[in-house]
Amino acid sequence: MTDPNSAPRNLESAGENPSLVEWLRECLDQDELLAKEAGRVRGELTGAHWHWEDNGSDEPLSVDFGLEYLNFDDSSSWARSVSLRSVEEVPTTSVGPLPEFIIHGEDEMKSVHAAHIVAWDPARVLAEIAAKRELLDLHRATARSNSRGRRECITCFETETPCRTLLILAQPYRSRPGFRKEWWR
Repeated sequence: MTDPNSAPRNLESAGENPSLVEWLRECLDQDELLAKEAGRVRGELTGAHWHWEDNGSDEPLSVDFGLEYLNFDDSSSWARSVSLRSVEEVPTTSVGPLPEFIIHGEDEMKSVHAAHIVAWDPARVLAEIAAKRELLDLHRATARSNSRGRRECITCFETETPCRTLLILAQPYRSRPGFRKEWWR
């Protein structure tokens, strides 16, 4: 698997001078690969949705931001633990359908960390990547120059390419290898 923090493959590592759009597509490809691998359930690429479950009852837990840690809805005095599991279940040969255990047996999980992990499950990341790719397709430069000899974005008609929308899309990836300061204005 490719390290998402490595230079985009096929471009900079091959000695090419990629455009912002090419570089950003490679970053999205790397994120997609990572999300798909994280979303594997029993070897199948599912784009898994994740949730927290109480290991004692196997019931899903909701996150209460008023509490520092995930709460169990009982007053038992013995310690309980939580697991991050896939919502999707897949067949097994011995006990029937089971979820994938992502994190198993946590005794303490801060509510804010638990909520963040579930909010950015593989299914959400893959949806974000698809949306960003659609924006990349919408905000491409025209193949020909305008009346002033400049190429422009076909959606927002900015004559500076890449347009501001593409720069905003690239912002979360600026710390990755291959980002060029001249793209940012």
